[in-house]
Amino acid sequence: MINIFNFWIIFILIVFGLGCQKKYSREKDLRIISLSPHITEIIYAIKADERLLAVTDYCRYPVAAREKEKIGGLIDPNIEKIVSLKPTHLFGVPAHAELNENLGQFGLQIHMYPNETWQDMLATIDSIARETGYQQQGRALRQELAASLDSVKVSNDARRPAVMLLIGHEAGSLRNATVAGPNTFIDEMLNTAGGRNIYMDLGMRYGTVNIESMLTRKPDLIIDLMMNDTRGIQRIAVNATWSVLSSTPAVQKGQIFSVAGDHTMIPGPRMLWLAQDFRAVMDSVSRMR
Repeated sequence: MINIFNFWIIFILIVFGLGCQKKYSREKDLRIISLSPHITEIIYAIKADERLLAVTDYCRYPVAAREKEKIGGLIDPNIEKIVSLKPTHLFGVPAHAELNENLGQFGLQIHMYPNETWQDMLATIDSIARETGYQQQGRALRQELAASLDSVKVSNDARRPAVMLLIGHEAGSLRNATVAGPNTFIDEMLNTAGGRNIYMDLGMRYGTVNIESMLTRKPDLIIDLMMNDTRGIQRIAVNATWSVLSSTPAVQKGQIFSVAGDHTMIPGPRMLWLAQDFRAVMDSVSRMR
């Protein structure tokens, strides 16, 4: 006869075994759809991509993501395709609220995460890792990112150049210039790297500004962000585009740089790259003094 001690040992082993079996089965049956490029990058970074069924038309990193099934974009999601794939998990952002409501008719729900800051990104990693059972990989990724960002940080007492962060303007001119303001990952990475955003008081995250505003704020440095497939930093020669700002220190000293790459506008793990690029620009400007 089994005594009471052995009974409890056997009971615990059975329960633990069933629990492990359930967890394995749950992970094996995961069917994930990513509704945002930065979420796709997180899923790959925590090595959950084997369970990734589909991504948006704009998910291009890592390269393997380009081979996944496509379900449209933010403004043109293919609801029929999403439903037909029978996902167990849909990961998106607050802007997917309307899509979430539409998918609710089919018994589907989107996990929506804020996507503006470094902390938002870390919280998204935690949540997706927890939801998918990849907690260990999520913790490892967080630790790696935190250590790497610490290596980029500039002390608060360092002299911080006044920087204008351009994220768009008409080709060959500064008309319809859009800048990054406060509470954005772009501003946050600039501050981490030692810069001071001249539009930190913009009153909105992103906004269009005019030439007069730029002249009044007198940037020491201009960084023109360009979203393309090739990462790179380049000093820009002063030409007709920039000569309208000839009274600013940035133009007078030739401190105009482009920072290119598709990471520049995606608030995922590669925002670390953006901080590194900004730091490289800051170091270059320091050497120019």
